[in-house]
Amino acid sequence: MGNATDEKIAQRWQQLVLAEKDDRLRRNIGAVAKVFLELNDKPQVWESVMEGWNVIKSPFLESIRADGRADGAAALRQALYSTLEQIMRANTPEDIRRQVEKETDLTTLSKWCGDAFRCTTWDAVRALIGLTAN
Repeated sequence: MGNATDEKIAQRWQQLVLAEKDDRLRRNIGAVAKVFLELNDKPQVWESVMEGWNVIKSPFLESIRADGRADGAAALRQALYSTLEQIMRANTPEDIRRQVEKETDLTTLSKWCGDAFRCTTWDAVRALIGLTAN
């Protein structure tokens, strides 16, 4: 994207992208351009020409986001196990691990991590994560 702050260059890119027949390829090109837009000194040059590119969802970038969410969830689960095991001075029971492994929502996992410090028994942890006590 040489001269990426030049409006004429942005308009030429728009012409080329909108001429592309493959909708998926057009969305992917637009998604990549949107990433570069964030790094541009003059993002307003690109914002106007990107209207109509239909780049809301790119399968490529969605897969990257999904990988990031999965990595984040794994890290939060590990933090939760570590916190609980330090508090309880014991390994996390299997029923709790199964329930935690099912959860994919980052907000929920983050809340559990924060609330774990209030738990003093495994039954309190079960209540926190929505399991009935043994």
